[in-house]
Amino acid sequence: GFHDAIAREAFLFADLLKAAGAGTALFAGRAHPRAAAVSRPLAGFVPREWDAVIHHYSGADGMLPLLQRRETKAILRYHNITPHHFFFGINPDLVAGNQEGRARLPELLPLYHEVWADSQFNLDELRALGLQGGRVLPYVSADPSAGPLTPDEERPPVILAVGRLAPSKGLPFLL
Repeated sequence: GFHDAIAREAFLFADLLKAAGAGTALFAGRAHPRAAAVSRPLAGFVPREWDAVIHHYSGADGMLPLLQRRETKAILRYHNITPHHFFFGINPDLVAGNQEGRARLPELLPLYHEVWADSQFNLDELRALGLQGGRVLPYVSADPSAGPLTPDEERPPVILAVGRLAPSKGLPFLL
């Protein structure tokens, strides 16, 4: 989706890299129609020897042929892949893409120069599939220059978590 966590983080990474003076472009194997103004089709991406790719992987997306090229320097940004059965009867494309995406992970992992998982749970999932190394880079959700939120002394904080009940979502940690 256009406003899901992965897309928001990809947009934020692009903004942070641009602010640091790096040239950026967003490519997508599949994209929400509203993303057309800020992204390009993955099929049009031709890596150059100086390019680096941050691949936000959440299911089969057509990136494998690009990763197999030796000149593509790629970082896997792994958020996890929603289990395909969550989409039965709702979206057959996501059922197929997520099932294939999970099945291809062992084949993809050796093709990355670096792996960044957004949680220890997700990094452990990749290590169980044969990944050596990798690191946890927590989900980037806001402008880091904004600083921490200031607590309101008058009332306790209210914390809202929205998402599916799954170990990878970290709800026990939140509580």
